[in-house]
Amino acid sequence: MLSRVSRTAVRSVRFARVAAPMAPRVAIPAFRSFSAAPIALEKKSSLTAADADLAALLKNEIKIEKEIETPESPVVAKFLNDSGFEVKVSEGSDLVELVRKDGSEITHVYFSLFDVTNAESFMNEEEDQFDEERNAGEEEEGFDSVEEDEFESPIRVKVVIEKPTGALSVEATVHDDLFLIQYVVPMADASMAIQNTAQGEHDRRQLYQGPLFSTLDPSVQSGIERYLEARNINSELASFIVEYATARENDEYIRWLGQLQNVVESE
Repeated sequence: MLSRVSRTAVRSVRFARVAAPMAPRVAIPAFRSFSAAPIALEKKSSLTAADADLAALLKNEIKIEKEIETPESPVVAKFLNDSGFEVKVSEGSDLVELVRKDGSEITHVYFSLFDVTNAESFMNEEEDQFDEERNAGEEEEGFDSVEEDEFESPIRVKVVIEKPTGALSVEATVHDDLFLIQYVVPMADASMAIQNTAQGEHDRRQLYQGPLFSTLDPSVQSGIERYLEARNINSELASFIVEYATARENDEYIRWLGQLQNVVESE
């Protein structure tokens, strides 16, 4: 039996390493390491050349409109100060409402921005056509001249005088500084007169409108006109409508341009 020392000696001989000849060195080419992080790619715009061109045109138009100074008309400020009417309108809405309260009586005046601007466009187009026809007609014998006032397009106005027991609805038009009454319709239900819905419009059309105002007895016409003038429904109101709507339409036009630009540029 081998002693512990002998066993250790034998183990040392058994596991003794043999020195091997050194292998020749071989040059190993170096490799560049790359990061495994994902590469962020730039998002490609879906806007076409036509989209970008239109967006640029709209942006420039907005800039031009904002640079145009539109001082407040003295007619607007004076009428609101003297008449007691307040303007009630929402941004983006075509309908303008004036409201005047006098005790239990409330007077509403409604008109459309479109009617005012359309009247101006219509008059400009008709004047251009008239100038062309006049120039051609000057060469012909018997050409009759036409006054410029004939080219004015009416602006529709609705007045509602609301009382606890009913209402008076007045359909009228504005020509320049004139307030022209067409129909006067009494209503037992005031809510029907001011209801701004399709159903309300339908219900009002079912009512008897009464005779055309111009066919009434002259004394009755005069009495109704004085009744309305006492509530500041007069030529000053007609001037206010034209001045206010012209300025307000410019603001709405700029807002419309901005909304159009946003839609064009959206992806």
